[in-house]
Amino acid sequence: MGNSVPPALQADDILSLDPSSAHSKFVECMRDKGFAILTLNPKMKNAVDNYFKDAEDFFSLPLEEKKKFNSLDELQRQINKNYVHVSGSKEFMKLQKNEDTNIYPTNPHTFKKSFDSVFEHLETLSKRCFTLIAKYTSAETKHSPFINDDVYKIIMKKMEERSSVSTIHYFPVKKSDSSTEINNEPSKTHTDTGILTLIMCASVPGLQVQDRSKDENTFIEVEKLVKPREHIFCIIGRKTELMSNVKPSVFTPTTHRVLLPFGVERYSLLFFMDVPI
Repeated sequence: MGNSVPPALQADDILSLDPSSAHSKFVECMRDKGFAILTLNPKMKNAVDNYFKDAEDFFSLPLEEKKKFNSLDELQRQINKNYVHVSGSKEFMKLQKNEDTNIYPTNPHTFKKSFDSVFEHLETLSKRCFTLIAKYTSAETKHSPFINDDVYKIIMKKMEERSSVSTIHYFPVKKSDSSTEINNEPSKTHTDTGILTLIMCASVPGLQVQDRSKDENTFIEVEKLVKPREHIFCIIGRKTELMSNVKPSVFTPTTHRVLLPFGVERYSLLFFMDVPI
């Protein structure tokens, strides 16, 4: 895959409680590259496939039908909760675990069941990924855990209050006659606000991650190097850096973007690990 792209690690190896080389390789990737690539096990892949299917079925409904699942509450709309339509760009569904403000689609009827399943699998994986980072010790961390144990316990307890699964449908954008751009950029260059983000490799490549070994304008087209819906990317959010036990932080936020050819649509699935601070 090249020096800038780490080899894929098995999600089962990351989930294992027994120390292994996969654990150290994961931490090394996150520290040095800002991302790691994980291969899903069959149960995870099945949960992802089922939720993708239900989400795509929902997004295929008429807009007025989908708007019934907008949040009525102003606060929920401000945090982009439930169904959100961004005219001319994209639409997405963002849901949290055991949340009274979730508005689940009733068509397809399996939507809530598939959501619960994919959330459980991705939440378990994200907790394990975060634990490996939080417990990391080295001379850089003055031989103390990267994140203080008390802070770690609070995060693990509070993450259920803010973590979410989002499915995003990027609309095919037509190139204007006056445009000189080669690609459409539906998700601008940014870092995520939360702790970690798991990004499912989509059927249409678009995710690009900043290459830390080169200048800030060089990006790696990571999705072109792996298999769709079999691999998932783990990237670092800004709150991980904020909670570091040492300064400067060993783990820094991952700069990334989505770049698509004009006229191409894309479906994406993400798990945002976050806490309410």
